[in-house]
Amino acid sequence: MPEETCYALQLMDEEWWWGRSNAAHCSSLAVAPADGRPTLVAQTMDLPRWHDGAQALLKIEAAGHRSLVFTSAGMIGLMGVSGRGLGICVNTLSQLATNPRGLPVAFVMRGALARGTVAAAADFLGRVPHASGQNYQLGDRSEARTYECSAGGAVPVPFSNGCSPHTNHPLVSMDRRDATARMEGSEDSRGRLQSLRTDTAVVPDVTAAKAGLAARRTGGIVSITPQSAALTAPMTIGSVVYSLAEDIELSVCAGPPSHESWREIAV
Repeated sequence: MPEETCYALQLMDEEWWWGRSNAAHCSSLAVAPADGRPTLVAQTMDLPRWHDGAQALLKIEAAGHRSLVFTSAGMIGLMGVSGRGLGICVNTLSQLATNPRGLPVAFVMRGALARGTVAAAADFLGRVPHASGQNYQLGDRSEARTYECSAGGAVPVPFSNGCSPHTNHPLVSMDRRDATARMEGSEDSRGRLQSLRTDTAVVPDVTAAKAGLAARRTGGIVSITPQSAALTAPMTIGSVVYSLAEDIELSVCAGPPSHESWREIAV
């Protein structure tokens, strides 16, 4: 394929703000380690239905380490976990400022994942110019952090009760894209966030994290099933839960976790 085409395929989040689209979803969660409980990082990846059937899990070997990266065919990655013990999940923040000369989200994710630790990944997020508003959930065996990133930089998000649920509106950053940006988020985004907060009132284990991603409460549908046959209908094309203990485990679901089964994969 032509290099320009391959590059263009990576610009999913950037195409959204360039085309003024607000169709993006995704719900994410990070849980800090404590009292023998491992770090957890998890999310739903919500995209137009035409991605269904293109789900792929890339096994990448580099510098003696393996990474497993969930993606839609043609992209270098959507979310990933490395054998060095770092897991990254993401969700779009279309309200935040953009930068046409910044690094696109797919490359930010892969660049951060290559750093191997939360501290090094956080340093990377703080140094690179960001093309798009995006939330990054980071976890390794010793800690978890959340950052809201945009053209204005990377802003840390505080945890509550050891957990950091997030959806598609900023909780801390005020780097507004323009005067029309709805910083409070849509009703859907607020509903999904409340659903995640309900399911993290008691700090979750892997089973509870999966249940939170599969939730379909009225007003807070986290696991999205397509409501029409249209290829542009939103749906959860995949979900992941990373358990970052001594042994690193990936739970992955190729579709809405409320309707599809999970697979457990050792990293």
